[in-house]
Amino acid sequence: PHPHTLTPTKLKLNRNTSSAGRLMMDDEDILNTTNISLKTNDVVNLQHRTLCNLWAGCGQIIEVTVQNHPSIIIKRISMPKDCHSIGNSRKKASYICETNFYRHLAQHLNSIGCTVPIPLHLKSDSEGRNITIAMSKLEGSSGTPSWQHSSSFMRWLANLHSEYWGNDRADKAV
Repeated sequence: PHPHTLTPTKLKLNRNTSSAGRLMMDDEDILNTTNISLKTNDVVNLQHRTLCNLWAGCGQIIEVTVQNHPSIIIKRISMPKDCHSIGNSRKKASYICETNFYRHLAQHLNSIGCTVPIPLHLKSDSEGRNITIAMSKLEGSSGTPSWQHSSSFMRWLANLHSEYWGNDRADKAV
């Protein structure tokens, strides 16, 4: 199996909040999400850091590192019960779309050479209000791309477009 392969688990939706009211995850919740057991000897050093908070306090994206495991990115979304505003409705639809992308398209894209994060754990309630996406971390760097990076990107883009070019194939993907 791939080094990022983890078995889905029952996810306990933790409602700890900071003083700013943002959704937070504790160490136990992170371990539950990533299916890393506290009983194993390899959990020596669990570290996590918030990469960013989502719009309007609707969640956060964190990076989890555990000694002897690859880094994992967890996106945790918690939409308000009342999503009647245009902004909240758009956010909710976007997060549901992202979840479906990881559920239905990510594996295929990776198989044709379009590298995207590998979904490790997807959890959504029936209303699409509470969503957790755990995924592999893509390695890379910021800055001005080299010719080699630009060439790689163009190959990625060509693979993506050749796979979904035309109305029938594009419609089938969505």
